[in-house]
Amino acid sequence: MVGVLSLVILSLFLTSCGNKVTTEDLKARDWQMDMKENEEEINFRVSFSDHIMTWTPDMSSMKSEATNEWEKMGEDLGKQIAENIKYKVEYELKGKTIHLIEEDLKLDNDYAIKKDGENIVLTPDEKDAQKLVLIPYSKKASTKDSSTTSTSSSSEERKTVNLSKIIEQFKKDGLEVNDPRKMTKADYGLGPLKAKNGMIFDVQMGSDGEYQNARIFSFKTIDDLNDTKKYYDDLGKESSMTFSYTAANEDKLVLMQFNGDLPKEVVDKYVDNADLTLTPVSFDTSSSSSQDAQNENINNFTADSQEQQQTQQEQATQQQSQTQQEQTIQQNDTSNTDTQYGTVQAGESPQQVAERYGITVDELFDSNGMNADSYYFEPGQQITVK
Repeated sequence: MVGVLSLVILSLFLTSCGNKVTTEDLKARDWQMDMKENEEEINFRVSFSDHIMTWTPDMSSMKSEATNEWEKMGEDLGKQIAENIKYKVEYELKGKTIHLIEEDLKLDNDYAIKKDGENIVLTPDEKDAQKLVLIPYSKKASTKDSSTTSTSSSSEERKTVNLSKIIEQFKKDGLEVNDPRKMTKADYGLGPLKAKNGMIFDVQMGSDGEYQNARIFSFKTIDDLNDTKKYYDDLGKESSMTFSYTAANEDKLVLMQFNGDLPKEVVDKYVDNADLTLTPVSFDTSSSSSQDAQNENINNFTADSQEQQQTQQEQATQQQSQTQQEQTIQQNDTSNTDTQYGTVQAGESPQQVAERYGITVDELFDSNGMNADSYYFEPGQQITVK
């Protein structure tokens, strides 16, 4: 009887020990925290250090609702941003209890913690708190993601378009193609090297104009095409100096990039010929408008120059007239020994004029037919001082 009782106690003890969770158990792997109450919510990926529990949104099981490649790119970008969000939760493990603290997640609770097969279950002491289940983490792709992956894989197996044939068609249809050649590393510059093939040629702007580049690429996947296109589009958003036109055919996996100095009506001819779709821009790119703006600037500059020149001539004439007047006054002052003349300066009173020429105010008035009750002086006025 004693032996049977001992076996029962030993079994309960081993079961109890087997359910106990240690820090090493938590750190041994990454976990998926199952908190979803409906399919629209997301799970969290959880990892442990000695005292920190890190929560990261797990977007791998999120179903895609994208209906085209652009929406898919937007979803993928959103997933990347979400997966960089991390919540740091402090934890303290004491026997069969774990205490979690995190202000943003409003956590400050004790949980009973135990193993349930490979899973770990956290049961809160508070009735309103949510039970947490940690499941060994494994990334799962949604049905939509799987179908997209299959499509992408099949696109990699497609033959890329022959770019030389497209350029030859340009020539046959009378479009200007100068020095067509296979792109080198220098031709790619800082752009992505994701194209399967790339060719570049020159288009001259007018009979005496400079040559502008046009590039054409072929790709194996839509992702490579979109990455390259995004590079050129984003570069153009930074400054008008780096703007260039882009046009693509996603079915044929072909992209063209044109120097932004080319008139749009010229670009349109190549785009239509190659059955591409031009990326819309938010400003006027027509050559006529550019020429009108340039002419307007020239006219405004000419008008401003003429007005400035006229003002300078008027100032020079006025200065010359004043100089001649002063010279005449000086000549009168020296040539006439009986009568001497002077000039009233700006802001001078009769007293100041008289003192400057060494006479009294009464003598000044008498010489000029004035008196203290009736006199008039203005700057530049010629007066008799002797």
